[in-house]
Amino acid sequence: MTEETQARATILGVRRSAVIEVAVYLVAALVLDTCVFDGTRYRAVSPHPFWPLVLLIATQYGTTEGLLAAAAASVALLAGNIPEQAISQDHYDYLLMLVREPVLWFLASVALGELRTRHARERTALQDDLADAVKREQDVSAAYKRVTVVKDNLESRIAGQLRSAITMYQAARSLEKMDPSEVLLNVMDVVRIIMNPEKFSLYLLRDDVLEVCTGEGWTSADALRRVFRPDSRLFHEVIARQRVVCGANEEDERILDNEGILAGPLMDRETGQVIGMLKIERIGFFELHFSNVQTFGVLCDWIADAYVNARRFQTAEADAFVDPATGLLSSALFERQNTYLCELAHRVGFSVSTLMLRVDNEDALATDLVARLPRIAAGAVTRVMRKTDLAFDGRRSGHLCCIVMPNATRMEADGIGDRLVAELGQVVAGARLSYTVQTVEATQPAVSACHAAA
Repeated sequence: MTEETQARATILGVRRSAVIEVAVYLVAALVLDTCVFDGTRYRAVSPHPFWPLVLLIATQYGTTEGLLAAAAASVALLAGNIPEQAISQDHYDYLLMLVREPVLWFLASVALGELRTRHARERTALQDDLADAVKREQDVSAAYKRVTVVKDNLESRIAGQLRSAITMYQAARSLEKMDPSEVLLNVMDVVRIIMNPEKFSLYLLRDDVLEVCTGEGWTSADALRRVFRPDSRLFHEVIARQRVVCGANEEDERILDNEGILAGPLMDRETGQVIGMLKIERIGFFELHFSNVQTFGVLCDWIADAYVNARRFQTAEADAFVDPATGLLSSALFERQNTYLCELAHRVGFSVSTLMLRVDNEDALATDLVARLPRIAAGAVTRVMRKTDLAFDGRRSGHLCCIVMPNATRMEADGIGDRLVAELGQVVAGARLSYTVQTVEATQPAVSACHAAA
């Protein structure tokens, strides 16, 4: 109950319910005395019927209401009902007879009222203590929940950092490809793991023009440029000046012109050649800080190094004589050697047969088996072919291998092809292998039919 409600429930500091209860009790007692009894207001009754009223009011409400009940009972008893002094009574006996009950009522109301007040104070103190205990319990519970949330966040962050480290390692491994196209495909995973952007894109420099190679998070509603020409400010800053542009700077924000938040060059640090640009169009607010800007620059160098190394390897592989994966002669030499031997066969007068081995059901085989087939075929070829034959890697033309056999007839080539298919069929279960033989005779070339074996 609020203080305003308690103020409305009192009359001159006395509770209104106590006033009503006293009035009802006394009126009922006086009416009963007048109508049923002798009208002396129970003077001869002991204990007096007004005692329950005084005791109950003092016990229930306290000293103030108890004194009110005692005063009201005294008035109800004595008002207009003072008996005459008897001849046998002296003055003090007479006064004692008149005031004995009221005095006892006042004493009882004070004693019981003070007990009631003390109990009320104790109860109030207990209620306050209980409220404080409940508040402390709520504070402790809230603090525990906050600590639990912090603990869970820390656990999630630690687990996330561990997962991020593992994922970053895996992403770094994915960049270690020897094919430039595979490097570009895996760049997206690396950028997503390290920078956690919402939208980003990769541009490559072709004919002095930046053209988008791939973009992630782009939608049809995005008005992002797919081509940057040398006359654009972003092209000048990133490609010509070779610097990282960050939208957090006022000048760089005008350079980006709503095209992104970060942009940096992909540059070969050894030669200074710029090969493209990495651009982040949208990133979380808390992800854009000084450390991440520095990380972005390092990431650009990392991607550029991986791409440049893959292109260098591809160039070196194209010029190599031996394919490092299979140990056979490089496929780049096949056309030159085959053409040379065929021309030599026409001039000198001997036959040349070319056998091309392939897998007809490659899509039905396991991925790891398909990756191992060229090396398996290379081992079989070295065991089957003659010492004068030349075996080339045939993956560029969609074959397992190509064998050029000088001074070999079509029949001899078919025999080698059959032995090669039979041996591989025993090693590679489930693969359907076939071969094609092209024979250049001493006088004119001829092409044989395709032989297949399961």
